Amino acid sequence: MSPLELDGPDGRGGYRVALRGGETHGLIPAELVADQTGSTAQTDAEEWIAAQASEIAQALETLSRGRTPPAPFDRIQLTGAAT
Repeated sequence: MSPLELDGPDGRGGYRVALRGGETHGLIPAELVADQTGSTAQTDAEEWIAAQASEIAQALETLSRGRTPPAPFDRIQLTGAAT
């Protein structure tokens, strides 16, 4: 089971994610995904996020402790709960 839940695209141009359990939520900028995949297609983004789920989850945990994760995951932002 993945440690990460993909909540879907965000109207601001990114992808909402949450750690399992829902305590920590984040936004992965679309630009980060495009830089990593060379694509702006939603399916490519979802596949990349799934493939990087452990690293993204670790980045969210690092951010929640007030630290900076390694690049390229340092571009992920903590957010409030999805509405």
